[in-house]
Parts: sequence; structure tokens; C-alpha cells
Amino acid sequence: MYSEEVAKRFFTDKLKAMSLELYAIGGSESTSRDWSDLANKMDGFIEAGKTIQLITSVEAQAIIDSAHLATFGESREERRKKLHREATESNDDTEIDWDRYDSPTVSRRSDL
Repeated sequence: MYSEEVAKRFFTDKLKAMSLELYAIGGSESTSRDWSDLANKMDGFIEAGKTIQLITSVEAQAIIDSAHLATFGESREERRKKLHREATESNDDTEIDWDRYDSPTVSRRSDL
């Protein structure tokens, strides 16, 4: 049986490896099934660690944040703001061609 200190180090090393693997797949905006499955697995892993009192939520979040910074070169909050800004800018560039709606609905049904 391991001492609590050794068990905690094994646990945190595994959580760090899982976090790096998760961010190698993509960020939280990822729609990948692999990303979702690993994120769910990590949630369960963290809950198990909290249940047996090896780690706290704050410690787990610090490990995840560290992996995010190592992978993306910016904090989770910075990246979230950047992605939001990029999405907003790309939406502003898209203009709707309203000309197609000038004709009556009956005549434009084939256009849609």
C-alpha cells in the first residue's frame, strides 16, 4: 500500500496526463466524441479523487489549467475570450442577401 503522499502524486500525474491528452484533441469548443468521452472520464476520475480525499477541486482545476496553458500557450479564460471575439468578428462579416426576400413567398419557394 502506498503512503498518502505517493498515492496523491500518482493521482495528480495521471490527471495531468489525461488533461494533456484531452487538450491535444482540442479545446472545450471541440465537438469530437473522443474529447467528450475523455472529459467525462476525467470528471469521474476527479470525483473519485475527491471522494477518497486525495485531491480537492481547487487542486484538480490547477492541474487542468496548467495543462491548458502548456498546450495552448494561454489561460482558459484568455482563450475563451479570444474564441468569443473571433466568433463575434466572423458573424459581423456575414451579410444577409435580403434581395431574395423581395419577391412574394409563393414565387421564391423554389429559390430556398
